[in-house]
Amino acid sequence: MTADPGALVRAALAAAGLPAQGAELDGLITTYPAYRAAVDALYAVPGPDFEDTVQ
Repeated sequence: MTADPGALVRAALAAAGLPAQGAELDGLITTYPAYRAAVDALYAVPGPDFEDTVQ
């Protein structure tokens, strides 16, 4: 992930109008990359497997 997780989490919280500080904010920043990867994997569209179609 190239973007700063701290900046992304703070921006998302600010946009939603949600308060977070201290340990709660630190936890959100720490776990954000794993959650983001998991959500991205849910919506990943697999490409065609051309090896199965070649005869």
